[in-house]
Amino acid sequence: MVKKFLASVFACLALGAPAWAQEGAHGVVLVRAARALDVRAGRYRGDAGVLVAGGRIREVGGFAAMRRRLPRGAAVIDLGGLTLLPGLIDAHTHLFSANDGRVDTTAGMSAGDRRRLAERSAREMLEAGFTTVRNLGGSGVRGDAELRDAIRAGRAPGPRVLAATRKLTPPGGQGENLTREVIEREYLEVSGEEGARRAVRAAVAAGADVIKVVVNVGPRVLSAGELKAVVAEARARGRKVAAHATTEAAVANAVEAGVDSVEHGTGATPELLARMRARGVALVLNVHTEETLRAVFANDLRRTPGDAADFEAYVRQSAERTPALIREARRAGVRVVAGSDVFFLHPGKTRGESALLELEALRHWGLPAPEVVRAATTHAAELLGLRDSVGAIEPGRLADLIAVEGDPLADTGALGRVRFVMKGGVVVRR
Repeated sequence: MVKKFLASVFACLALGAPAWAQEGAHGVVLVRAARALDVRAGRYRGDAGVLVAGGRIREVGGFAAMRRRLPRGAAVIDLGGLTLLPGLIDAHTHLFSANDGRVDTTAGMSAGDRRRLAERSAREMLEAGFTTVRNLGGSGVRGDAELRDAIRAGRAPGPRVLAATRKLTPPGGQGENLTREVIEREYLEVSGEEGARRAVRAAVAAGADVIKVVVNVGPRVLSAGELKAVVAEARARGRKVAAHATTEAAVANAVEAGVDSVEHGTGATPELLARMRARGVALVLNVHTEETLRAVFANDLRRTPGDAADFEAYVRQSAERTPALIREARRAGVRVVAGSDVFFLHPGKTRGESALLELEALRHWGLPAPEVVRAATTHAAELLGLRDSVGAIEPGRLADLIAVEGDPLADTGALGRVRFVMKGGVVVRR
């Protein structure tokens, strides 16, 4: 039902990288801020200094003492009264999707136009403070893998991308009455355990870093046996599995199969959440406030009385289920990870700004502010298999840093006031 009402597009062009965008790319840089957040401990270090060299964090400590030991010729970036955090992570995004209401505006686009939309979307995500994202489908056969490689090679600006290439789905793809052309371009159909293994191999061959499997599409549900084959084949190739599952039966099959994350998870019961905790399965929440839903979808979906009634029913259902799911997940001890699932145009917002609204929605529906920050940093890094690379301001990690106005531990709205972004030691916004 969510996909029936949530649709999307890329947003406005972000500003180009300024002349100083390469500051510190190859040298030594000392970044200073009024305070830096220790995400794990949930506390700040005052008058903080972060020493960056070779694209990684070398030292974290008091700025004054670190400056006295700074080698000759090293740069200093003083961020004044801003708060320093690790770069944000969006664990569930769709950089190539561009829907407006119920209309898929990418349907008639050429591959080149879709690529340009994705590049713009990636650029906007980075400008908003997201230095790592996991793209979970909707990019054609290998569009997101190609975008990942372009960003890695410096041919396009954007966050670090983990690509899923095509989604694995029950026969027929993720939708109703899709054409064979669309199915073959966007999905890998799973029928039987051998079909599941073939689909994983095809995704990996196309360059997938992660396997995205859609467990349920209406009445079509992949079996636990098929999902176990997906997980086994993915594990054999060093890939994790993200499972779209929105009903109780779908979540149960996904958990039994041993996936790494349940995406959405609206049908998860307290018993299933307890099993998720026991098996180390993360819950990637994709939530929105009523305000966001109305801003994005209400006008388009009020074309008929039936549309309006369905939309209002969905808004009520979301308002009831989302806070309950968050409470139950926290009670069970399930690791909650942030994933915007932005595949729609939010009027007046860039793609990155729209993704940030999901973090505010998590807080709105009851996730404490420190947990919201962890959901988009340390928890996400652990899920993505990047625990030792990103997600925290600690020596040895990649120098992915953002600075915001305000106190995100008290007000998650501060995450929307990004004034500085560094990715891998390179300043991309200041």
